[in-house]
Amino acid sequence: MSAHTEFRCDEDIVRMVESANLSLHALRVFYGLHYLIDSDPSRRVIMMGPPHRRPMRVKGRKITQSTFPIGTNDLRQVRTAKDELMEANIMANFEYFDRESALEFRYSDKALLAAEQRKGGKFAIVDSAWLSRLSTPSQIMFYVRMMMHEAMQAPAFYIPGISAENPWQKVKKPWLRAAEKLSIGFGHQFLFCPEVDRMSEQVIAVRVKISHQRTTWHPGSLYCRTADKPPIAVSFGTSRAITRDELVVRAQWATVEPHSAKLTAK
Repeated sequence: MSAHTEFRCDEDIVRMVESANLSLHALRVFYGLHYLIDSDPSRRVIMMGPPHRRPMRVKGRKITQSTFPIGTNDLRQVRTAKDELMEANIMANFEYFDRESALEFRYSDKALLAAEQRKGGKFAIVDSAWLSRLSTPSQIMFYVRMMMHEAMQAPAFYIPGISAENPWQKVKKPWLRAAEKLSIGFGHQFLFCPEVDRMSEQVIAVRVKISHQRTTWHPGSLYCRTADKPPIAVSFGTSRAITRDELVVRAQWATVEPHSAKLTAK
């Protein structure tokens, strides 16, 4: 890691956070704590585990200075994350002391296990400064997944949390807005590819493919000639569905859009 604002997030930690359906404030608090531990050579997550299970203490302003918007002074946003993080079994202890403006916390056994660095396991190098610029849970989760996969030759990941109770049609808009924002910030392009259950014709998963100047998608692997649901291209801050005729034309493309072109939103 080169920047002092960067920290490591292993995939099991990312999955745990995604499945918890946390609010924006709770996401910022958890990732802020994870950053502060990872960036301090004298601290390790395993210090909160057995046999001693010692909590850690941190000033509330250290968290807001890490992953909250610049100038955030309202420490209530740290304090109010307690219920979510405890109910999701991410924290075993979470006590905020108003007099000292300090938080005492300890990861749960589930979080300690998720934080273990596994040989060959996937991880993201996350920039806490970027987290402070993002303004929705979808933006944060999309950014973290993007950072985990972007260095691959043909990077792709699945949107988390799509289910019968949380259908794609209901959650599509915030995920597309997240991709649009990050396409501007990083110059990346994204292709949202819905996967459909053949019996019910319902979208059961959405795979996001990433293209940028360093990706090497093979012809025929980025775009498919046919699709049950039209894919959605995101580039230069806009998004639009790709028509069936366009799919045929783009079948051999290695980028979502020509890098010199800008999408026209429809």
